[in-house]
Amino acid sequence: MAEADNSNLGDLSDGDLRADVSKSVDLGLEEQKHRFSTEQTLFSSAIGFAVLLYMTAIVMGAVLVFSLQKDPKIHWHVSLLIASFIVPPTVIMVSLIRAVYKKPEKASSKDETQESALPTLDLVKDFAKEVSKEMAKEVAKLTKH
Repeated sequence: MAEADNSNLGDLSDGDLRADVSKSVDLGLEEQKHRFSTEQTLFSSAIGFAVLLYMTAIVMGAVLVFSLQKDPKIHWHVSLLIASFIVPPTVIMVSLIRAVYKKPEKASSKDETQESALPTLDLVKDFAKEVSKEMAKEVAKLTKH
């Protein structure tokens, strides 16, 4: 498809838009609508999945509370199973919030790390850095003994 020359479009409010330019503008609007619809669908699906995991954790917690009344010897690892249904949706919700409400752009400096478009990836990287620092400290302590 031929690319429209935007430099000689003139006043677009006059209504004298050429047919080829009109068609490319319509395609651009359709693409923008499609992208927005896809983003909304993905956002809604992620929230729905997080709510489903939260509801599962609540139901499992209620079952655990009622089971503990009958048999208090239930192993404590069952609570870890419930936590496994709480942590992932929390990460999903934090990622969605950070994706929607981005930090304002700062002047770039060399010692600042640049954040990516995926906030969860930044969270995992920061977590990995902190864990590796702590592991290095522990290894240093063990080698001294």
